[in-house]
Amino acid sequence: MADRSRVSYRAWLLIILVGLLGISAINPANRSDFLLEHSLTAAALAAIIALERARPISNSSATLLFVFLCLHILGAHYTYSFVPYEAWSRTVFGRGINEAFGWERNHYDRLVHLAFGLLVLQPLRELIVERFTPLRGWWSIGISIAFLAMFSKVYELMEWIFAETMSPEAAETYNGQQGDMFDGQKDMAMALTGSMITGALLAFKDHQSRSAG
Repeated sequence: MADRSRVSYRAWLLIILVGLLGISAINPANRSDFLLEHSLTAAALAAIIALERARPISNSSATLLFVFLCLHILGAHYTYSFVPYEAWSRTVFGRGINEAFGWERNHYDRLVHLAFGLLVLQPLRELIVERFTPLRGWWSIGISIAFLAMFSKVYELMEWIFAETMSPEAAETYNGQQGDMFDGQKDMAMALTGSMITGALLAFKDHQSRSAG
């Protein structure tokens, strides 16, 4: 019964995610950028489903992946550099986030790179490291952080390769550098920071479990 409930929960997450993706496809800010972003979404979902069929991930990991993909869907709909969080903040709080912190650029892309590290590390550990290696504890966390850093680097390289095939205007929209020559390095740093925070939390949780046992 517990396994059936877990499958049902993950199925509902997938149904909701597909529904949100369909809604986000209505009048996206940049159709070509939207399609390019979600070619990666489709590949990631296919890989996750294939990997977890034989050994399902936990509900908590499925939820973390769901939250991350929701953030990505929002960014792809508006185009990352133009997600109007500043206007939303003014509507809700009467003051913009950028205004409050003195920021000049749109930082939604930074948020999602940070979220990649924060939210994806635990599922990555379950999907890959603990499934294909004998590593556990600190070692599995360290290898998971290394894998995540590699994926972050590969993504930035793919952005560069795609940008080389585009017009300068389209490349700027897709890359979202917003005039920052070190944008890629900062994005990777955000992902690494997020993964290290989650890694520390997982290590603490593992320590508590061993102590209780």
